Amino acid sequence: MTTRPTTLIIPLEQLLDEEDVSSVSEHGGKHRRADSGRADTTSLLRKRALGYCATVAITVAFIWHLLFGAPLLAAAGTEAMDSAKGIATVPSTSEMPSQEDSPAHNNSHAVKTDLSVGHWRVGTDIPPGRYVISAVRGTGNTSSVKRDGRRGINEIFSAHLTTGLRVGTVTTDLEDNEIITIERLGTVSFVPAVSEMRTTISSGTWIVGIDVPAGTFSLSATRAGEQGTVSILTGEAVTHNEILGTIHGVGHTSMPLTLTDGQILSIHGLNRVELHERN
Repeated sequence: MTTRPTTLIIPLEQLLDEEDVSSVSEHGGKHRRADSGRADTTSLLRKRALGYCATVAITVAFIWHLLFGAPLLAAAGTEAMDSAKGIATVPSTSEMPSQEDSPAHNNSHAVKTDLSVGHWRVGTDIPPGRYVISAVRGTGNTSSVKRDGRRGINEIFSAHLTTGLRVGTVTTDLEDNEIITIERLGTVSFVPAVSEMRTTISSGTWIVGIDVPAGTFSLSATRAGEQGTVSILTGEAVTHNEILGTIHGVGHTSMPLTLTDGQILSIHGLNRVELHERN
């Protein structure tokens, strides 16, 4: 004999019919059965509603994971792997200097200035120009924001220990209305920079054809125990961004690089970088 399967979902019409039949009974016992039937019906309808809500919630969560969760997890995993491999994260152009701001250096108004902890405005507290910035006392951070919101300086300065992402000097251009922030440093010195072609540089921004020569070079981080980034801005695009230097054996001490006139070479977190021309 074949047993018919028992369904767990009772048609709503059947429930309503049974309730109607019970409700028209004339005897008290039948009224009690009608009351019991209505209670059972309410309980079952509530369970069915909860079941449908749970099913919808699980379905929506699964679709959200497929559409958004997996790409986010993949991106996070890629970033973590890149960091472990020593691959630099490419900064946005809003954090890079603009070629239009510094086609050439103008130090006609630059004046040696010492600043301490606080917020300082270029043009009010210090004249605009190209400066060699260094820590005279203490260890702390010096950063700046350009007038259009771009990030300028962002370095950890140290008057003594200049390894492990700490630098002694930064050479860069300060423009009108740039806001400089100095934290946890006793004194920071701003000395007007001398513009000359060179092949040994440190942290800062350097214009190819004015500060460093054009050509094909091998860039080397010559001080042990420090690591930073080398970036190139061509027009409005970052065309190169890579980690240079080693810390605890991670990274590399040299890289090939081709420079063309007008590009801006940006060095971050390194105290000494040498350009050796390649044949």
